[in-house]
Amino acid sequence: MTIYVESNFVLELALLQEQHESCRRVVSACSTGRAQLALPAFCIAETYEALGRRSQERGRLGGELKREIKQLSRSKSYQREAQGLPDVDALLDRSAREDAIRLRRALKQILRVAEIIPLNASVLVPSPRFPALSPQDSIVCFSVLHHLKGSADAPACFLTRNRSAFEGRALRDALARRGCKLFLDFAHGWQYIAHEIGRT
Repeated sequence: MTIYVESNFVLELALLQEQHESCRRVVSACSTGRAQLALPAFCIAETYEALGRRSQERGRLGGELKREIKQLSRSKSYQREAQGLPDVDALLDRSAREDAIRLRRALKQILRVAEIIPLNASVLVPSPRFPALSPQDSIVCFSVLHHLKGSADAPACFLTRNRSAFEGRALRDALARRGCKLFLDFAHGWQYIAHEIGRT
């Protein structure tokens, strides 16, 4: 079976978010050859962009918190408590560095087992078929649909937690017509995969 994933699958695994264990099991199953992982090439760049944006937001937040703590420390009422607060700047900076390291590790792990779906002209132009999709999500969606068109008639599924982008009925139907189930939850997706590969 072919398992399609996108950037939030990579980030779930890299950042050790709530469902990272299900993602790890998917990658592990693919490393044994029981399933094939497929990742649109666009998603690799997208994960770095998302992490960079997250780091900038944390930097901005850290600066604001530092200024507020400095203001609090000027008041005799809060001086002792403000001085006892942890170094937020250092914590946010360390978390950004550790996130970047974990992302590189997760990508290496995924790239060892995944087929990378290349970008081509047919996926780069947004289509009116799914008007709710952003240009970025449209590229991901059409990368998957284009790959499915050229795939053998084997079970397939698309795993994402980006519910706001991919839960539309039109997309679910388009995937279903190509024999691909859509899962908006990594844990549910893994349950389906485990059941399917357990039967082979």
